[in-house]
Amino acid sequence: MSKTKIKIGILILNILFLMFPVFSFAVEAEPTTQSASQSVFHLTPDCTTKNNGVVECGWDDLVVLAKKLMVYMIFIGTTLASISVAYAGFMYATSAGNSGKIEKAHQIFTSVAIGVIFLWGGWLLIATIMKTLGVKDAFSLVSNSSVTPVTSTK
Repeated sequence: MSKTKIKIGILILNILFLMFPVFSFAVEAEPTTQSASQSVFHLTPDCTTKNNGVVECGWDDLVVLAKKLMVYMIFIGTTLASISVAYAGFMYATSAGNSGKIEKAHQIFTSVAIGVIFLWGGWLLIATIMKTLGVKDAFSLVSNSSVTPVTSTK
């Protein structure tokens, strides 16, 4: 096995190791003081249960799900961008004048900058649409109350 493959394997394992805490927030054990639908880390909304035991999801629940998915994508995208910038910075710092490594680091920095512009531009567009649809605090990424639509009858 070549040294390059070993280095790539170690890099992938390190990235996966760093990403595990992000994925561990996808499940919440038991909400304590707030309902599960208001938790930032609980992805699926609580739909209403009718008298006959049938669970029905409505428009409000779809908007809540879209808001939560948007928050997840922002957190994951920003985490990946941070890791990429750290890798490019490490590559740039250890280039020792090697123009190939410097160009590769600059390429990574440029790609990350473009990706972050698209990521946050998409968030701005989606948040504006959600604000138009009546979602409270659509521009907030951390508020627990931000996932409750204005039109909610719950």
